Amino acid sequence: RVVERFFKTERLEREVGNLRDIVGLYRVTLAIARLKPLNEVLELILKTAGDQVFADGGSITLWNENEKMLVVTTARGADREKALGRRIRLGERVSGYVAERREPVIIHDELNKDDRFRNEKVYNGVRSGMSVPMLLQNKLIGTLNLKRTKIDKRFTQIDLERAFVLAQIAALAISNAKIYETMKGLDKLESDFISSATHKLRTPL
Repeated sequence: RVVERFFKTERLEREVGNLRDIVGLYRVTLAIARLKPLNEVLELILKTAGDQVFADGGSITLWNENEKMLVVTTARGADREKALGRRIRLGERVSGYVAERREPVIIHDELNKDDRFRNEKVYNGVRSGMSVPMLLQNKLIGTLNLKRTKIDKRFTQIDLERAFVLAQIAALAISNAKIYETMKGLDKLESDFISSATHKLRTPL
């Protein structure tokens, strides 16, 4: 009975995990289909990713092609205000490392105990963290960064795989949202131009 109960519990946990994955992907897919504003898409992605892997904080950085830097555009958790707007060079800190190498990373406990980040400043209170590149047709869109500060449990490889899949779908959602905002801007310019031209034509010199 004990063994049977154990396997039943394992199966149920796996099924719940699979259902959580499906719900998360569905939410982001809806965001793509509905062409929401960029800030709403980013908030949805970060919340969904956090729910997927039970993270209690994190951020999304977007690649700024003009500045050649990552910019923290959305954040959740205790240090949200401090993180927003931060600029990170390629190769700098964990997200910069991930963006440069285009490979996901998991970090446990103290950051500077990892040989890759020995000289980096330690993140206060982060028990486990991971960063995943967001790519669209091999073009860097940004990074998805998640952390656990309250849960005394490390991220697993399965958590990383979930985040990675979500990050790639998120890259498409972000790209579409940017196009949507550009189109809205063009529509406004066209409307302003027509309004101005109409006014000038009606007003005698």
